[in-house]
Amino acid sequence: MAIEPLPEYEHKEKVIQADTLFEKIKQADSSNCLDQNKEAMLTIIDFRASNFVESGSPVHSIKTDCKIIKCLLDDFSKPEVRSRIPKKGLVVLVCETGNRAWAAKRYLSQYGFTNIVNLKFGMRAWIKAGYPLQ
Repeated sequence: MAIEPLPEYEHKEKVIQADTLFEKIKQADSSNCLDQNKEAMLTIIDFRASNFVESGSPVHSIKTDCKIIKCLLDDFSKPEVRSRIPKKGLVVLVCETGNRAWAAKRYLSQYGFTNIVNLKFGMRAWIKAGYPLQ
């Protein structure tokens, strides 16, 4: 089986800064994370590396009442994982540093996801800013 190349796409302005995400989380949490059509306003996909997750150290995640999908990068190839990702509303990819999020976003774009942004500098930016963790 030949491996298909990932589709080309423009990734300009497809990142979100930690401070902007913090404001969007406050807004979404105050609305039960649903818009006026009862669609998800915000979903976080936390896909940090298995060696980080399985390190035995406590793994904190972004604090929100909105949906958080925790998976590994390889899990995006599974239809059952992709089916949990909404095609509407803001979806934010979160990895350790923001670097692997570009590959994940590019991969997911071939399945029609156009509502995905990367957290710039990943979880490190969130923690460095001192925003709430769970």
